[in-house]
Amino acid sequence: MTTWTVDPTRGQDQGNGAPAGRFLRTLTYALSLAHSGDRIDLRPGRYTPANGEKFPLIVGTGVVVLGDESRYGEGVVIAGGGSYTSSLFGTQSVGMVLQGTAELRGVTLTHDGERGTGLWIEQGRPIVQHCRVQHCSQDGIFVTGTALPLIADNIISQNKAAGIHLTRQAKGEVRRNRCTQTGIGIAISDDSAPLLRDNVIQENPTGILCSRLAQPVLRQNQIERNHGDGLRIQDAALPDLGQPQDLGRNLIQNNGRSQAGSDLHNDTARALVSVGNQLNPIYVVGQVTYAPSQLPDPVAGPPLTAG
Repeated sequence: MTTWTVDPTRGQDQGNGAPAGRFLRTLTYALSLAHSGDRIDLRPGRYTPANGEKFPLIVGTGVVVLGDESRYGEGVVIAGGGSYTSSLFGTQSVGMVLQGTAELRGVTLTHDGERGTGLWIEQGRPIVQHCRVQHCSQDGIFVTGTALPLIADNIISQNKAAGIHLTRQAKGEVRRNRCTQTGIGIAISDDSAPLLRDNVIQENPTGILCSRLAQPVLRQNQIERNHGDGLRIQDAALPDLGQPQDLGRNLIQNNGRSQAGSDLHNDTARALVSVGNQLNPIYVVGQVTYAPSQLPDPVAGPPLTAG
């Protein structure tokens, strides 16, 4: 394992970039040197075309790009985008691409160029953690193909289309993210079936949108204070909002109060089943069946026995 250290103000794109040697100047150059198992440490600063970066930045499998996880990437800013040819969606404007088991931790990522997507994931099992993804003119994080990422503990805000968009056969886990002030907090479409757990989705025009044949599993999410619908289901989508022995425990409330919206809007032809969620039927549109829990009452004591 080699550690490459990048400093956009003091570095030079020569030498080995290791702590004992000179700092590299650009993440672009560090990525050209790194192999699977290597780590790239980013010093505070702005990583932009003006400082020599060439976008999109492609992080190869097994490479870890590390900024400041303790501050969710504050001060370590990767800003920009370039033309990327996706095998599924053709030419796109993208800031970064994660491949295989690549990891992105502790950076701020933004791409405000025309139809700019911050982060593109199309395959593998990459990790995105403790980052800020903001001010993208399209999607913050776009996940497609057969990718199985872990997207956890990120602050995702002020992106124009969706904060996180999962499509095609993408699955993986979306955990403990805060998605705010974005067109759609989290969008799930096509045959995508990720696990969404412990996310906070607030102050978006739409909180979560499930469409086409999507079948996400939602557990312990806070979906509240979105301007329109908190959770909207369209087409033939069928989210899992809890099972009798695996409660949903989602908090879905106070959505759509400022506009014509609802906490849950089921726009499909079949009833949605809700088990163990905090959800007021008064603010629900469409068919929803409220099924009882089959778990033992945690307050109840053991049964009494004679003797």
